[in-house]
Amino acid sequence: MIARKNIKRLMPIIVFVLFLLDSHLTNIMDNLTEGHATIHINLLVAMIVAASCVVDEYYMLIITIILSVFFDLYFVGFVGVFAVAVPLTTFLIYRARQYNPKQHVSAVSEIFLYIVAIFCFEFITMFVQALYGVSVFSISEFVNHILGYTVIVNALLFFLVFPLFKFMLVRDTIYDTSVLDRADD
Repeated sequence: MIARKNIKRLMPIIVFVLFLLDSHLTNIMDNLTEGHATIHINLLVAMIVAASCVVDEYYMLIITIILSVFFDLYFVGFVGVFAVAVPLTTFLIYRARQYNPKQHVSAVSEIFLYIVAIFCFEFITMFVQALYGVSVFSISEFVNHILGYTVIVNALLFFLVFPLFKFMLVRDTIYDTSVLDRADD
């Protein structure tokens, strides 16, 4: 469990490690399916959903913009795909949080938010890739070969990883009476 005062300092490191872990797990999944399906692992989006209860929106947006640009330059070779998709998905997650109070979050609303965030993230990346001319997928190929498998695998992975993220980030805020007192105001 990360102390609340250390979350802000450790969040860039966590996001950076999850960027790397996502890309390597996606590569492993591509090797396992032997090209029959493309499954993108999005642990970073799960962490952003979990952190949206604790970390300030603008701080998280700055972290995702900076690290997405570095990620694009290193893995893709040009700035664009992740530099647009990750911050925009982060923004959408925080906007969705406005309609669901942070202290009364249910597991059903969390999985729904995560699935919608994965859906948005994948469509944004496909749109930006099509805009740059990197991808030649049609919408039906994208939905059949990438989106469906990605959403199913990430939903299953959500049940394994999300409780760990929540425990790591939010556990101490549940018992923090100042957070609950502010919610009543």
